Amino acid sequence: MRPGGAPSIVPVMPPRARPASLLALVMVLLCAAVLAPSAASATAAPAYEASAASTAKETWTFKGAGAPKPCRSWTQASGTVSVRVFAKGGFRITRIPGLGTTGGLTDPQDPRMNIKRQVDYRIHQVGTTPDCTPCGPSSEFGTCGDAIPDLVGAPGCEPAAAPGGTVLATISGSTLVTKAVAPSASILRRCSSLVPAGVPVGSPEPKLVPMRFPGALRRIQRLKVGESAKFDRAVDRGPDCKRPSGELRTCTRHRTGVTVTRTR
Repeated sequence: MRPGGAPSIVPVMPPRARPASLLALVMVLLCAAVLAPSAASATAAPAYEASAASTAKETWTFKGAGAPKPCRSWTQASGTVSVRVFAKGGFRITRIPGLGTTGGLTDPQDPRMNIKRQVDYRIHQVGTTPDCTPCGPSSEFGTCGDAIPDLVGAPGCEPAAAPGGTVLATISGSTLVTKAVAPSASILRRCSSLVPAGVPVGSPEPKLVPMRFPGALRRIQRLKVGESAKFDRAVDRGPDCKRPSGELRTCTRHRTGVTVTRTR
């Protein structure tokens, strides 16, 4: 106490932190820093990549009247016309409250389009041969001659330029829907300069058709990292796919394939 009876004030210092306590605190902070990215990655939304290809291939045949009788003139021909469009890119799935699930192929990269045509034809003409005409030295048809060789050809042609098309793949509800886009400027040349007059060459360009894959969303959402889901469908369309008739017969096979891979 101070003189006069007043008590003296003695400052009280807080106890020093123990070294063990500081070490434990540092370890806790380090563990939190290390585990934080792992926890964030564990809750990150899945990521996907996808590739899609759509093809239309028309196959046709032509059998003119009289074929293949040797004493009649006729034309036979067959061929194919095909268009293939390809694209790849990221694949997104988004759920919008009240609207359902949407998404699909995003930012298509490396779009490519391949188009080609192949024609095989045979043209037969009747010559002045004893088998087909009453030819002879005194015949009004004249003297007999050699048979006329058939005119045969198999030209293939491609367009001068093939600008890239693309494939749109979207999620509608639980269904994957694809639609191929081919610029109209890419219509194939009709090969008229490569075949004789009167020889068919097929359609100017087969039309690409949309495809639907019901239930695709469930398969995609069940994928683990590194796994892929493949979807493939083919349909035949045309007047002569099931019951061919007439001189010109055509059938087009449409095929679409989509592969979705989970990357995260």
